[in-house]
Amino acid sequence: MSETPIDQAHARMEAAPENDALRLSFFERLADGELFLLLESDAQGDVVDPRIFETGEGRYVLAFDREERLTAFAEGPAPFAAISGRALSG
Repeated sequence: MSETPIDQAHARMEAAPENDALRLSFFERLADGELFLLLESDAQGDVVDPRIFETGEGRYVLAFDREERLTAFAEGPAPFAAISGRALSG
């Protein structure tokens, strides 16, 4: 699997953690990108039911920058919603 623009921005950020511009560039790519939000079940129109992961630190949803990564994590086909990173963070 080839690297996505998000992968590339993340690698640059990790290579220079003191560089704020690279960190901001990563988050800009994340916000501008299309993400695949893992769902509990198929969306019903505009209504989605994200799969929530409970941990000792809080509750989380997972979004992936490639449908293939979501499928690999879920160990097979899984319901998802395609959404911009900006919409997901809002």
